[in-house]
This record gives sequence, structure tokens and C-alpha cells, in this order.
Amino acid sequence: MLHGKPRVHHHGEMAPTPYRSMRVKANRLTPSSMLCHCHSEYAAFGLSAHMPLRLFEFCQPSYTEELMNGLETTWGGIVIAVGNQKGGVGKTTTAVHVACGLANRGHRTLLWDLDPSAGATKHLGLTPDAYPGTLELLLGDINVDEACISHTNHDIDMPDRLSIIPSKRRLERIDSTLGSRCRFFNPLDVLAHPIATLRQSFDIIVLDTPPSTVLSPSLATYASADWFLLAAMPDPLAITGLADAARDIEAVRDSANRKLQLLGVVLNAVDNRTRLCRELTTYVDECFASPTGDTLRLTPTISRSTVVPTAQKLGRSVIDAFPRHPVAEQFLAIAIAIEDRLILAQRALGDAISEASLAGGLR
Repeated sequence: MLHGKPRVHHHGEMAPTPYRSMRVKANRLTPSSMLCHCHSEYAAFGLSAHMPLRLFEFCQPSYTEELMNGLETTWGGIVIAVGNQKGGVGKTTTAVHVACGLANRGHRTLLWDLDPSAGATKHLGLTPDAYPGTLELLLGDINVDEACISHTNHDIDMPDRLSIIPSKRRLERIDSTLGSRCRFFNPLDVLAHPIATLRQSFDIIVLDTPPSTVLSPSLATYASADWFLLAAMPDPLAITGLADAARDIEAVRDSANRKLQLLGVVLNAVDNRTRLCRELTTYVDECFASPTGDTLRLTPTISRSTVVPTAQKLGRSVIDAFPRHPVAEQFLAIAIAIEDRLILAQRALGDAISEASLAGGLR
């Protein structure tokens, strides 16, 4: 459970840009709903002319008993999926450092590597084939306790309060293996039971997702997560991946997971000395903005630096290997910003439940 008052972030004026004519319109004129309308001048960035999104909606349910129970259960352990529909955009780096940052802040945090490339597993210094993990858990060969690795149950150098479920290349064959065991398995449900169990042991569960939605674990993240955190670099193709992922969030909200919310956008490897970088950052601010003008981009941006691959080579996060480095401080600030948004959402949910309970008592 998260407590405390959200911090107020003061953002300066956005730098002038020839693309300022693109403005975000409200889909429904409420603070909890928005429409991302991308005009044709962004065609050079590979984005479609119209990208409707209803994002970052704090809980405003029609208070049925079923939905209220689902919302209450959500806060037993918060599930945050980190993704982008394009690879090589800092997705795994973001997932690892968000998890390490939240653990550093005192939360019992699980990093679940769902990517067959096992980037998060390698980043924390684990050899993918040395431990059972995601593959064995989803096949039912081990339970969640056996899948979770921490410094307390293995002789490895892991941060306090952080656990990981490792991945391996053989996860690529998960669907064919599951299909051979049960012809009627539902790809959207493969994470449901493990996550329900993990919620009881962790405050926050961070899912590092594959860049595509081909494999069932990737599809299931959309169905199982409470929040989706988008990661990108200020690069036209990476920004296009944001648009694709945002459309997927919208589609899932309309079908498999109506509680899924967009938590924010993290920009990695930012070099503000280049004009294109500044323009793309401003574009993200405008495309992912609320009707009040606030951006869903989490601040600060993460600077381009060789310290990230250096920490990866050491099998550690920048936060743990180089705690005084500016990039470590930036990632910790992102963790704090995530805390703030979760606190705001939790407060809004608490108020909504109280109002619903009061209304029920007055009938």
C-alpha cells in the first residue's frame, strides 16, 4: 500500500516548435479522459493522422458488486507492464530500473522477465539457463515461490526487497508447448493464476514484456496488468511504437481488461542538444496530454549515457552500481513520480468507493 501526499512537479514552458498546431482534444470533457489527435504534419514521424485514446482514466466505475470487488483486489499488489511495440527503445532498461527504484524506495518489488531475449535477467547478472523461471512457471512445472529469485534464497547479488522471475530463449516455444498439452488454452489467461498468487507477496509487480504481441505471455500482460508504462527513445520509429502500444491499450480496455490504465511514458537516451530530440519530446508531451495540459510523460527524461551499458556489463542497475550518477538519480526520480501517480489513483479509488458506499447506505 502506498501512503503520503503526491509531490507537485513544476514543468517549464515547452520550447517553441513548428508542430505546436497539433493539440490534444478531450474525447469526453473530463479530467480522466482524453483524445490523442495526431495531425498530418507528424506523418514524417511515421504516425497515423488520427490516434484516438482514452487514457489515464482514474477509476470512475458504474458501481456493480463485481466491478467493486475487482477494483479492491487490484490493490493487493499493483501490476505494471512496461512495453513498446518496437524493440531497442530502452524498454528493458526502463523495466529494470523502475523495479530497482521502487525496491530502493522500500516496496517489495518483483521484476518478471517475460521476454525470450531475457534482457532483464541478464541485466541483473543472472545466466538465463541457470535457473527455472517464466517458462517452467507457465508450464506448471514449478510454483511461484520456486520461480522467484532474490538475495535471500540464492547466493546472488540482488538488491534488497527486489525479486526476479528470470526468462530464457526457450520461452519462444511456450505457445506450441502449451498447445500440445491443451488444445483449448486461452493465451490471455496464461498469467492470471500466477499473478493472483504473486499479488499476495509483493507490493508492486513489474512485467518486462516482449516488443511484439505474438506470444501468449505478451498478450496476457495486457489482460492482467493494472497499469501500462510506455518506454521509448526520442526516435521516430520508437515514437511510432508508442502509438501502436497505445492503440493496443485502447483495444484491450474495450474488451479483455477494462481496468487497464496508462501510467505514463518514460523517454530514455535523451540528448537535448539535438533539435530533433527536443521536437520529439515536445511531440510526446502534446500527444500524451490531459485536457488540463499536464503531460503523461514522466519527468525527468533519462539522459543518454554510457553508464547504462557499463552497469549492464556488471550485472547491476545504475541505481545500485553508480548511485550518485545523474542517470541513477533520474531513474529514482521516475520511481518517485510513479509512486505519486499511484497515490493519486489510490486516493481517487478510495474516494470513489466511499461515495459508492455512502450512496448505497442512503437508499
